[in-house]
Amino acid sequence: MLKIGLTIAGIMYSNLGTALATNLGPALRVKNGLFLYFLACWFCTVHALVRFRVFAALAGPQPRSVQLGLGVATVCLFLTDHNISLRHNGIGLAANTVVQAYRDWLSGDAARYNLAQRARYALLKATTTANVRLAPLPVRPLTLFYYDISANATLWGNQAYAEFFGKKAVWVQPLVTKP
Repeated sequence: MLKIGLTIAGIMYSNLGTALATNLGPALRVKNGLFLYFLACWFCTVHALVRFRVFAALAGPQPRSVQLGLGVATVCLFLTDHNISLRHNGIGLAANTVVQAYRDWLSGDAARYNLAQRARYALLKATTTANVRLAPLPVRPLTLFYYDISANATLWGNQAYAEFFGKKAVWVQPLVTKP
């Protein structure tokens, strides 16, 4: 446990120097790493409280129902939204990418995105025509999806996509919105 604490302190100290030198905060991946360490330490602490009754001398032995309640609360707190800003447009969105990555993975969005991209690539490889119209992606996981080609075949992203697959033009069928 001491090694984990020293690792966290080292990461935080190195980020302090970077922040002072560049006047910028740490990179998002560093924040995610710190959050992951925080979660690991938090789970270890709660586990010790529930399982080994660290404070049993102060509070007395805990009944099984209290231990079970703390365990369920731990799981519920981890799986629920960590959004503390409470802005209306942020309700239901995770405040960090670690939680969002788990949501994308466990909800199946990442798998559906993977299948859609593989089907798209297979279609582009199998099609012999020079101009290819693709269906829009059915799901766009926040942690995996960055940019998709557009309905305009002349944009640079579409041209690069077409060139990679040896096509003249590639575009996505525009979404039809229902009034």
